[in-house]
Amino acid sequence: MDPRARASTPTSTREASSASCPACDKPVDSLRAGQVAILDGAFRYFCNADCKNAYVDAVSIRPSLDAMTAEPPPVASAARSAQPPVVISGVREQSSKDVGAVAGRAPSSGRERAAQETPFFPPVASRASSTAELRLPSPSVTFADDVSGEDSDDERVVADDERTATPPSVRAVPPVSDVSQVHDVDASSREAVGDSADELPSDHAPELDRDRDASPSTLRSPSVTDVEAVPASEPASRRERAAANGSSFSRRLGAVAPVVGVFAGVLASVVSLAGESAGVLRLPLALAAAAVVFAHRILGPRDQSEPSPWIVLGPIGVASVVATISAALHGAHAEAHASFVGLAAASALAVDIILSRARRDVLAARARTRKGLAVTARVVRGESSVEVDASLVKPGEQVIIEAGETIPVDGIVVAGGQAEVAPWLDSPSLVQKSEGHAVVAGAVVVSGRLRVNATFSGGERAWLRLSQSASSRNDPAARLIEATAPLPAFVRRFVERGAPAASVLVAGAVYANNGSWLDVAIAACGGGYTLAAATAVSAAALAHARGHAAAQRRGIVYKDAEAFDAAARADVAVLCSRGTVLLGEPEIVAVEAITKEGVSSKGWLRSPTPSLAKYLGKSPGAKDESDIARVLAIAAGAEMSSTHPFASAILREARARGVRPDNVRSALGHSGLGVTALAANGDRVIVGSRAFLLQERVSVAIADTRTSQLEAEGRSVLLVAVGGRLVGLLALQDGLRPGARAAVQRLHDARVEPVLLSGEARDTCETIARALDIEHVRPEILPVDRGAEVRALADGGRIVAALGHASTDDGALGAADVSVAMEAAGSAPGEWGVALASDDVRDAALSLTIPRACRDRARMAMVVGGLAQALGALGIAFGVVPPAVVPVLGVLAAAAVVAVVREPTIVPD
Repeated sequence: MDPRARASTPTSTREASSASCPACDKPVDSLRAGQVAILDGAFRYFCNADCKNAYVDAVSIRPSLDAMTAEPPPVASAARSAQPPVVISGVREQSSKDVGAVAGRAPSSGRERAAQETPFFPPVASRASSTAELRLPSPSVTFADDVSGEDSDDERVVADDERTATPPSVRAVPPVSDVSQVHDVDASSREAVGDSADELPSDHAPELDRDRDASPSTLRSPSVTDVEAVPASEPASRRERAAANGSSFSRRLGAVAPVVGVFAGVLASVVSLAGESAGVLRLPLALAAAAVVFAHRILGPRDQSEPSPWIVLGPIGVASVVATISAALHGAHAEAHASFVGLAAASALAVDIILSRARRDVLAARARTRKGLAVTARVVRGESSVEVDASLVKPGEQVIIEAGETIPVDGIVVAGGQAEVAPWLDSPSLVQKSEGHAVVAGAVVVSGRLRVNATFSGGERAWLRLSQSASSRNDPAARLIEATAPLPAFVRRFVERGAPAASVLVAGAVYANNGSWLDVAIAACGGGYTLAAATAVSAAALAHARGHAAAQRRGIVYKDAEAFDAAARADVAVLCSRGTVLLGEPEIVAVEAITKEGVSSKGWLRSPTPSLAKYLGKSPGAKDESDIARVLAIAAGAEMSSTHPFASAILREARARGVRPDNVRSALGHSGLGVTALAANGDRVIVGSRAFLLQERVSVAIADTRTSQLEAEGRSVLLVAVGGRLVGLLALQDGLRPGARAAVQRLHDARVEPVLLSGEARDTCETIARALDIEHVRPEILPVDRGAEVRALADGGRIVAALGHASTDDGALGAADVSVAMEAAGSAPGEWGVALASDDVRDAALSLTIPRACRDRARMAMVVGGLAQALGALGIAFGVVPPAVVPVLGVLAAAAVVAVVREPTIVPD
C-alpha cells in the first residue's frame, strides 16, 4: 500500500491493526521492529527506515487544502422574492475524531492530531465550522439583520448580476442529532445584547443595528430536514417583517409625539395673542397636550431611576378637569387655568426630551458593552469541548480561549502558561496573565492560550452586574446602579411622598387667602407638580450611571451600588506600601561587613558589572573581601526557601556577584520580620530587621548609626547575625511605582486623606511618604497587625478605604470599610467591594475619586432642583406668582441640573 494512501486512512483503522507496519501494511513484531516512532502520543512500529520516513513524510506535509469543498445546498424555491434568508444554527459537541471529519479527511499532520488528542486543551474546530449559521441563497438575498423594521428603501438587496455569482463555499458538518440544540444565532445574539435598541432613543437605534450588521457570519451545511424546512419559514418571516415595520413606526411616532405635545402646550398659552376669536382654541390645545403626556408616560418605556410618573400626571390630570369645568362655568380665571394645563404638559414633555438626550451616552456605552460580551464560549466537557453562548456557561465550568478571542466569562486562569491579554473591554494596555490570575469577561487574549475556571457568567459578569434592567424597580433582577444607589433612591422616595404634602400645604395657603375652589384646586396642582424635584432625582441617578461607565473604562468593578456609594463616602485611603506605591522589586544597593571596630567602610556598592564589586574609594584587602562575601553568602543561604521580595533580591545579587550561598538548615520565616536558620557548624543565623534582632536578643548598637543613615535615605536595611553576634548588613532600595505620585495627588484633590501603611522602619517609611507628599504614616506594622491598624483608623468615625493586593494585603483589605483590590476583578464572589482589572495604582485612586465626584454632582443637582421647586410652591402659596410659573421653573431647573451632571469625569488615558 502506498504510504500516503495508508496515512490518509482513519486513525481507528490503523489502530485496529497495530501489529502491521503503518506504511506498507506488512506484519511487524513490536518487540523486533526495525524502526519505532511516537506519533500522536502512541508508538508506531515500522519494518524499516524507508517505511518510517515515507509515513512520517506523508502525514507531516500533506496539504490542508486537499479536502474537497462541499457543494452548496440546493435552494427549495427559485421564485423571486424579497423574503429574508433562513438562519440555521446549532451547538455540536466535538471529539478528536469529529475534528478530523469536519473537512472530510484525516488530520493533516502529526502536530494537528496531537493538538486534537490532548486532553488538557480539548480539540475544537474553527468557529466557522463548530457554531454556525447558514444563509440560504435565493433569487433576492437580503441580510438577516436588515429585517429590523426600517423602510424597504433601507433594505440591502443583492443585484441580479450578483445573484448569478457562485455561492460561498460551505464546509460539510454532520447534522445536529439533538433538535433541541438548534437555535437561531441572530436571536440568541440579540438576547445576549439585550433590548439595546429599545433602551436607546429612536434616533440612536439604527446605529446599533448597523453595528450588528457589521459582525461576521459563520456558515455550515444543513441536514436534509433543515433544507426541507425552508418553505415553511416564509410566512413567519413575513410576519416578522410586518412586526418589525410596526415597531419602527412606533419608535418614530414616539419620537415625534413629544415635540407635537410641546408645540400644542406652548401654543395654548400664547394663542390669545392671535385675537379673541382664537382664544377658543386654548383649552382644546391644552387638553391635547395633556393627552400626549399621558400617552407618552403610560405607554412609553419608563426609566427605573425616575420617580413615579403620577407625581406629574396626577396634577396635570386634575388640572385638566378643573380647567374644563372652569371654561364651562365661564370662570374669571378660566384662561389662566387652561394656560397652566398647557404649560404643565409642555414642560413635562420638554423635560422628557432633555433627559432622553442626556441618557444617550450611557445607553450607547451599555449597548456597546452588551455587544462586546455577546460571544460564544468553548466549554470543556470531558475530553472534548462544546461551543455555547456565553450566557449559558455555569460557574465552575472551564472555558478555553485562544489568541485573538474574547474571554466570555469572569474567572480564574487555571492553565495555559503566560499569555498577553488586554485586561478589559476596550483596554488601552496589555498585561501578562498566567495560572492563578483573575480575568474578566470582555478581555481579549492577544497572544497565548488560556484555560479559565468560570466564577461569574451571564448577567452576573462584572461589566453587566450593575447594568441589568428589569420589569420594575422592585424586581430582584433590577441591578441598575442609578436605580439602586442609596442617595438617588432616598431622594426619590422623599419626592414621591412629599409631593402630596406640598399640594395640601399650598392649597391650604390659597384657601386661607379667600381663593375660589377652582383657584384652590389649580394651586394644589401647582404645588404638587414636582417636575423640578423629579428632574433633579433623574439627574442625580444619571450622574451615578455616568460615573459607573467612566469607572468601567478604567477597568474598575464595583460589587454593588452600596459599594459604589461607600467608595464615594470614603475620606481616608490606606495605601499598602509594598507592591502598591512601591514596585515590589527591591534591589541590593550595599553590602557591608561589621567587625569589632564597627561597620566596615569598604562595603559593596551597586555595580553594573557582574564582577565581585567596586569598593568605596580604595582597594580592600583580602580579609575585607572575604568578610563582605561571607555576609552575602550567609544571607543568601538563609533566604533560599523564602518567597519574600527581599529574598529574591538577595539571591539575585549573590548570583550576579558569583557568591555561593552557605549551606544552612532548619530555615524558618517570620512574617514581616526576617528568617532564622542553623549554619553548618550549628550557629544560629538571623537575617532581618533591627526590631527582629532585638527581639532575638542580639545587640545592634554597633550598627545603629549606619542603619539610621541608610533608612533616612529611604532604604530598607537587613541585619545579619551569626551565633548571637552581628556580622553585617544589607541595604535594599525599592523604586516608586509609575503613577504613584499622581494617584496620591488625585486623592488630595478629592479631599481624601492618604495614609501610608508599611512594615518598614519609621525613617524609611517617612522618606517614602515625603516623596509621595503623604503626611500620615503607620510604620513597622506587621502583616498580622494591619487589620487592627485599619480598624483603629475607622474607630474615629472615619470611612476608611484600603488599597492593595488581595494576595499580600488581605488583612488590611478585609478590615476596611471599602476594600480596593488590585488585579482582582473576576475573582471569587463576595470578596472585595471594589476590584480592579489592572495593577495601576492610579486606577485604584480613581475607584474612590470617581464615585466621590459623582456624589458631589448629584448633590448639586438635587439642591438646584429642590430650590426651584420650593420657590415655585412658596410663590403660589403667597400669591406672588401664578401657578403657570411652576412649569417654566421646572424646565429651567431641568436644563440646569442636566448641565451640572453633564460635566465629564476626568479619566486619564
